[in-house]
Amino acid sequence: MITAQDDDSALLADGFEQTAALLDLLLWSGPTSMIPTREAVMKWRATLIARGPEFASLVTECDEWLRPNKGAQDEVQL
Repeated sequence: MITAQDDDSALLADGFEQTAALLDLLLWSGPTSMIPTREAVMKWRATLIARGPEFASLVTECDEWLRPNKGAQDEVQL
């Protein structure tokens, strides 16, 4: 488990399914105490790109999280 936002070791070591579950927790469903910084997500994104095309969908998840005004746009569509 990533315990600090600058620690991306779990994103380097785990397989796709474990990495996807961890990223989902950190980006979307974790407690407010686990909300990452923009810089941390950018670092995770770079790590996932380096892991290769198998992780492309997870890079897209990071891109979605990094998208400006993500919350405001989502609310308008509801």
